[in-house]
Amino acid sequence: MPRSLIVFFLRNYSSNAYIIDQIFALMLIIQIFINATIAGASINAALTMVFETAQPQVISGLVGFVLSVPAYWSVARARRGC
Repeated sequence: MPRSLIVFFLRNYSSNAYIIDQIFALMLIIQIFINATIAGASINAALTMVFETAQPQVISGLVGFVLSVPAYWSVARARRGC
């Protein structure tokens, strides 16, 4: 009986695990691009406002990174169809 359960699991769920891995990799790539874009835009905004020292640029980069999390979350939800 346990052998048939293992065969059932492998037939029905092994391909789903591969698809989940592909979706996770796609979401990771999307997150990297969105985070870099928004953090870079915030650093450019800090440079435009003539904050030329390192501290405001680092702070604006961190703020941009934090603000990119809701943007990534909404893109991921739209991609999943939720």
